[in-house]
Amino acid sequence: MNETDKKCSKCSSPMIRGFLLDHTDGGIHRDQALWVEGRREKQTWAGTKLKGKDVREVDAYRCGQCGFLEFYANAQRSDFIA
Repeated sequence: MNETDKKCSKCSSPMIRGFLLDHTDGGIHRDQALWVEGRREKQTWAGTKLKGKDVREVDAYRCGQCGFLEFYANAQRSDFIA
């Protein structure tokens, strides 16, 4: 399905693509929210353990009519694979 063809599952109106901005993990600025496989594991000093986990950026789509949000995980990020 083309991203311009996405329809709201609640009211069938067109969905608008966006993303979630995340500033919170250990005070480190991230450009986009990430989906991480499994449960959260804190690192010794700060932040969350990501190395070796399936990590994906999250796209969000908002319904222009009713405001319903849907989230989709993109392709795996290779910079966290080890």
